[in-house]
Amino acid sequence: MATELQLLDGGMSTRLDFREPRSRRTSHTTGFMVMHDWIITPNFYVVPKNPAKLDPAGLAQFLAGLAQGTKVFNMEEDISSSVLLIPRVVGTGEAQEVQFDRFLNIFHVCPTWEEEADGKLIMHAVAFDSYEFGREMGFDVKLQAVSCLFQQQ
Repeated sequence: MATELQLLDGGMSTRLDFREPRSRRTSHTTGFMVMHDWIITPNFYVVPKNPAKLDPAGLAQFLAGLAQGTKVFNMEEDISSSVLLIPRVVGTGEAQEVQFDRFLNIFHVCPTWEEEADGKLIMHAVAFDSYEFGREMGFDVKLQAVSCLFQQQ
């Protein structure tokens, strides 16, 4: 999958491009988002849509080599997250956006499948209610140090 940021109608958007062997290209354009992981089922590309806002000052710092890539955007925790279901086969339907009732930062998509009986999509994921970039797994980027998550007795 390739992603591309675009300026459409005065706002940032994200274009997702998928191409499989012996298949036509599938594309979907949506609002600006952050995505770390996605998964394929027999019928869909399943893409978490974590709402975010581009930070131009952070982008300038990143391009100058003064900041990490996570400084380019800010998570919008006041906006509900969603999952995009993009058909793998061109012409079999429109992309669907399944809205959650609150913000979740979906970091990794785990086992996901379509039920044979009714076609219902079951998705498991690692998701955070809130997420501060730069402190992943106890690692402090600024200090370049790890604080243990578990203390041995």
